[in-house]
Amino acid sequence: MTRALTFNQTELDQTQFAKVADGYHDTKYFIMGTWGLIGDGFIVYSLTGDPLAEIKQLTIGNNAKFELSIENQTIAIARLHITVLNQEFIYLKHENILVTGNSVTQKYNFFKGRHQITKLERLDNDATFIREITTDQIETEPTTICIAAMLGHPRMKISPHHKMNNQVNYGI
Repeated sequence: MTRALTFNQTELDQTQFAKVADGYHDTKYFIMGTWGLIGDGFIVYSLTGDPLAEIKQLTIGNNAKFELSIENQTIAIARLHITVLNQEFIYLKHENILVTGNSVTQKYNFFKGRHQITKLERLDNDATFIREITTDQIETEPTTICIAAMLGHPRMKISPHHKMNNQVNYGI
């Protein structure tokens, strides 16, 4: 069964809190946290308030390093890898998950082995940045929400000169 979840990345960046809802607008998870310093990160909570997954920033800089934990057990260490053509690759070694995507279009695919497990994309909305996560594996949702939050790291932000249609805005 495929399920689509959405959360407001703009709200998460500004208030350090966002609801993750399904296609029926029913809240399924909460995500809280912030980026900036070593040790900062995001935690995905269930509706009862139990922490399900956490992503923590371990280093700062262009190739920041992150630790992904589920139920207080580290399951993966990841680094942001950006190529010249706005193509990004993130590999979670212990989980055998590869994330590929584009920072301009904000479309990402998650693969476990050779199988695609999740799609992540930006929904068209000029006022806010809404991320949609489509997955058929409900047990991996907290993990993919954490990785989606990692893609919202300030290092991964879209250049202000890029629009979704890849045109440059000269302010005219």
